[in-house]
Amino acid sequence: MTSLTDPRCAMGTELLVIGATVEVVVGADESIFYVHERLLRSTSEFFKAALSKEWKEGQARKVELPDDSVCSFEGYTRWLYTGKLAVIESGKDTEVGLLASLYGFGEKIIDEQFQNCVIDALVAGTRTDVPDNAGGSNHWYPTKGTVDSIYRITPKGSPARRLMVDMHTINAQEAWIDVDCPEQNNHEFLIDLAISLLNNRSVCKDFEDKHDELENGTPCSYHKHSKGETCAGNTSSEKSK
Repeated sequence: MTSLTDPRCAMGTELLVIGATVEVVVGADESIFYVHERLLRSTSEFFKAALSKEWKEGQARKVELPDDSVCSFEGYTRWLYTGKLAVIESGKDTEVGLLASLYGFGEKIIDEQFQNCVIDALVAGTRTDVPDNAGGSNHWYPTKGTVDSIYRITPKGSPARRLMVDMHTINAQEAWIDVDCPEQNNHEFLIDLAISLLNNRSVCKDFEDKHDELENGTPCSYHKHSKGETCAGNTSSEKSK
């Protein structure tokens, strides 16, 4: 017998999609989106500031993002309205690259809750069985291109960078590093990876804890929140109200 999913919640805690919309113009082709202001301001520090009356965007109720991709903003708005990341395309390995782009967009608009959700999706992807041509299955991990993208759009010490390093420290094979064209590997990443491998060359409790977190647990240590703050948990299904 399947368990009952209780759809109820406390009054006043639900995120109602009501109120005025804001025009958001994205990319060089100036694609236009109309998004509810309440949603745009709900978790993004950038949109909170941009839509305040002190900024021209807030007065005109129009925000221009000429340097951003339509794909990234569309993915962000889908998450705002559904709490989900629409990145899975059957039979294709484009998911990880798209998630890297979404994380970079979250960095720009200063939306840590969105970035934490992307981190969860990156980890979830490594746990998903993907059928191969031999009748078996594989798991998709970030490629060198994805790693390079993450390093280009994030600052030193970023949780996303740490995730890339730990995934390689724990799971990588020799083929993951391009030895024929070493310039194709991100230099900063290789330094971070070398340090991690040196620190974890003997199996220790910290290494085992990281392995267990990546394989089975919630990737809290890669989320953005203050030290000692209780993790919100599954950010993909439950957003701040």
